Amino acid sequence: ALAPVEVVPRDPVVVTAGVEGVVGSVLVKPNQPVKTGDTLVRMTDTVLRNRLELAEQDMLVAEARHKKAAQLAFVDVRGRHELAVAQAELELKIAERNYARDLLARTEIKADRDGIALFADPRDLVGRPVAVGERLMEIADPAKTEFRIELPAADAIVLRQRARVTVYLDSAPLSPIAARLVRADYQARLRDSQVLSFRLVAEATAGDKAIRPGVRGTAQVFSDRVPLAYYLLRRPIAAARQWVGL
Repeated sequence: ALAPVEVVPRDPVVVTAGVEGVVGSVLVKPNQPVKTGDTLVRMTDTVLRNRLELAEQDMLVAEARHKKAAQLAFVDVRGRHELAVAQAELELKIAERNYARDLLARTEIKADRDGIALFADPRDLVGRPVAVGERLMEIADPAKTEFRIELPAADAIVLRQRARVTVYLDSAPLSPIAARLVRADYQARLRDSQVLSFRLVAEATAGDKAIRPGVRGTAQVFSDRVPLAYYLLRRPIAAARQWVGL
């Protein structure tokens, strides 16, 4: 069976939003190499920065109250009770300050690994409101790729484990790539092409170098051997059975 195929990264790291807010700027370009710790996206931090300043002011006030209560505790019995209350209030304000500082730090989204940044267009991200955990981009190792095959349900065949696959990329149609089937969906779904298809994943066999993600082509998926007549007449027979009902 023949099906469209796309080269995709294997085991990419998904970059998500750390806080709820609006994307302020994207500091990398699509397919740009990045290093661990590089800043990828910067969120708008005006609200969180003001929140941190207020939390720091509240903490300073709580420290002053705690210091006053500590001095009073040496000369007055009531000061000991006020000291315990001031201590608890100070700990609460410190926790609120640390939480606000942590939220502000999350507005700068950094790379967790070396690789290339995979996303469509920075203009699609800038100014977009995002929720916590929403996907922004992926970071993938360009040397680790696999083939994602969309096998139409009408062309579905019996697939064996480690079935043989031959990939013909549009960029190099005369240089087929040998691959093996890794996994396949058990249920067909409506894909972006609006065709009910099974998703298959194949990996190149040893000796084939990795290909840049995003390249497309055609995959030839092999199953068991069948007579030539059955291969040629399989789809007409299936269409006839659906029309006749036998």
